[in-house]
This record gives sequence, structure tokens and C-alpha cells, in this order.
Amino acid sequence: MSADTASATPSKGRIASLDQYRGYAIFGMLLVNFFGHYDTEWVKIMGDSGLKDLLMWFFGKQLHHHGEYMTYADTVAPIFMFVVGIGMRLSWTKRTQALEPGQARKSMAKRYFTLVLIAFTIYTGWLWDALMNIGLAGLVALLVVDKKWYVRIAYALGLVVAYQLIFSNTSYGMWLLRMGKYGRDLEWPLITTLLPLRGDILSVQINGGLLGHWGWAMMLITGTIAYDIMATRDANKIIPALLAMGLIYTVAGWGIRAAGTKAYYAKAEPYAAACMLEGGDKMGPAKRIIDKSPGIFSSHAAGNTEAEAALAERNPAKLVAAMKPELEALAAKAPEEAPRTANEWVFSKNYVTMPFAFWATALCIFHLLGFYIVCDVLKLKIPGLAVIGMNPLFIYIFQSLTLEMYSNFNDVVNYEETQSALVVFGSFVVYFGLIYAMALFLYKRKIIIKL
Repeated sequence: MSADTASATPSKGRIASLDQYRGYAIFGMLLVNFFGHYDTEWVKIMGDSGLKDLLMWFFGKQLHHHGEYMTYADTVAPIFMFVVGIGMRLSWTKRTQALEPGQARKSMAKRYFTLVLIAFTIYTGWLWDALMNIGLAGLVALLVVDKKWYVRIAYALGLVVAYQLIFSNTSYGMWLLRMGKYGRDLEWPLITTLLPLRGDILSVQINGGLLGHWGWAMMLITGTIAYDIMATRDANKIIPALLAMGLIYTVAGWGIRAAGTKAYYAKAEPYAAACMLEGGDKMGPAKRIIDKSPGIFSSHAAGNTEAEAALAERNPAKLVAAMKPELEALAAKAPEEAPRTANEWVFSKNYVTMPFAFWATALCIFHLLGFYIVCDVLKLKIPGLAVIGMNPLFIYIFQSLTLEMYSNFNDVVNYEETQSALVVFGSFVVYFGLIYAMALFLYKRKIIIKL
């Protein structure tokens, strides 16, 4: 990061690790999107064994998204965004060799705006998904794509901080935490009167919603810096720079998570305790906080087997019976106003708050470092990754259509409840084989479909 990245120019020849890394992002997307359709009935029928536990962990948890912690599935979109940032910086350096900066920026802005329009077309019912966030994050990142690396970092940090402030201090956070819906449980903010189709725009509570791209931009903008580092082709610069950058993001993500969670519990524990002691309608808010925040009351319940069991069951009534004196002591410290949100300080792809933005970016950097060592230093390659990584936009849309057609066979084979591993893996082979064949066809003919 000590290099002057503002004047970076593309190096001659392709960087093998970047091609492999892009392919890895695509393969991860295919894996998660396909197996996300399946439950784990085919694993549950196995007898108790270490293999069953491993399969349940991988196919039951890691290939599915979770609202309150990160799984492998939650790393795919950040890596995809990071790769887009790498491509953005490469495209900028190439375009500005032939065009004025203003013309280059305008041309690239058309590309990302077109992605937004495509996303509006194909995302029915889940508007704030990958293409939409890539398009919107790309538009905001274009403002600084030509700046010094520290200007880009400061800009990305400003976006993340602004997003967090809105999330934590307005009803926007309550909406994303699914503690209410606009127009029903939550009043429409005055600013939303400026939004056309506001009901559609604010009906889908995923990936940060309307402002989520401010958090996703952290990964994209850091990707532009990663390209500048990789373009030096100097292992003595690349390895320490990526390692240092990854460690800084890691410390930031985990540190913010720890500090934010501590501050949240300081308010949430006394409030939840007061609610449980009052009982009646207050049991609902108390249970919601316990459900959203595994670990709440754990320090107070330590050693009390009944209280620990009540927490494991998420049962407020049993918890009152098991540790009433402790709850009374906590309730005495309850704030006058209830905490307005559940715990936003978790690694959640749905919320895209600061802990997730930093930690997800760190994982992107560490993945890239691994690919650089394997592909550029050790000169090893994973077969097929460069093939599926050459046309990411085409493959994304093609696999979406393929899965849509595949889901039509659900009446014939209920893929959510099938107990046949042969059906599960056989259908994945067909799905991946079809997509790989199309990618290979384009790869051999050097056809790149892009905006």
C-alpha cells in the first residue's frame, strides 16, 4: 500500500491468480446457489458418524446464508464484489490510455447503470441482490477510482460509517432487522416521499436494502487497491501489502463487532430482564431479543443448569423461574427507553453493517493472497477456474435461468425433501456441466460478453 497507486498502469500479460480468483468466485456462486435449494434430508438418513456431522455442517450450514453469523455462502458475494473492483481499476487504467478521464468515467458509468436496469428486470421479489449492489456500488466507486489509495480508503470508510449511523439511529435499522415493515409497523420516513415505487423498493429486507451498496462499496473499492498492488508483479510488495491490509481489516471488523456488541448488551440485557419480569405482552419483545442475540444473559446464567437450559430453548418464562434474583438486579438498570433495534453488531450479509463490511473485505484479501501464492509464486493452477471466470456476467444470468428451469421440476422431484444423494449430486453434475460447457464454448473462441 506504500506504492503510488494513483498512476498505476496495467501490466503486460494476464495475472494468473486474478483469472483463477475470478473463477473461484463464480464456482462458489454456482455451488451456493444450487445447494441452497436443497435441505439435508439426504444426510439425516445416515447413521450417526463423523461423516454425517461433517456433511451436515457443510451442506446444512456453510452452503446456506444465515442472518446472524457468517458462513461460506456469505463470503461469495463479497468476493464477487471485490473481483468487480479489481476489474474496475484495470478497465479504468486501460480506458484512460485512449480516452480523457471524463469520457472514461462516463463510459463506465453507463455499464454500471445498465447493470442496475438489468437487476430491476430480473430481480422480482428480491430487489437488493448481487447485480443491483454491484451496479450501485460501482456507480459510487467511480467517483474515486482514479484517486490515491488512501483517498479511496477514506471514501469507502466514510460510506460505511454513514450507513452505520443511519442504520443505528433511524427506523432503517429496525426495518432491516425485521422488527417492523414500513407502512405497517413503521411510519414512512419523510425522505421516502421522494422515492418512486417506494413500497417495492422498501419491501425486501436483504443485503442492506436501498443503502446497502454503501457497505458493499467497501469490498469493491478495496478491490481497486488490490489490483494496483497485484499490477506491480513484485512478490516482495504484493505479499506483505496484502497481508498487512487483510490484518488491518480483520482487527477493525472484529474490534467493532466486540465493542458494538458490548454496548448493545449493556442496554439489551436490562431491558429484556425488565420485560420478562413484567410478563404478559412484554414476553414478546424479550423473546425477540433473546432470539436475535445468542449469548445474552450467558454470563449471568453460567453455572446455573436450569438457566442455561432455558437460554438454549430461548424460553423467557423458564428463564425467569431459573434466575429471578439476577434478572431483578439487571432490571433495576433498565433504560427508560427500550433499545430501538436488535443487535446490529454481527457479521451479517443481510445487514451489511460495519463488522461485516470489514471482516468480509479481509476475507476477500486473504483469499486473493492465497491464490497469488498458489498460482503466481508456486505456478499451480486449478483446472477449469479460468474458463468459468472469463464471462462472469453471462454465467451469472445463465445460471439464474438454469436454476429457474430446474425449479420447475420440483413437482417431479421434491429437491427440498429428497433423501437421495444420487439425485442431489447427479443434478448438480448436470447443472454444472451445462454451465461449464457454455463457458468452455465461449472461452475457446475468446468470446467475452460484457456491457
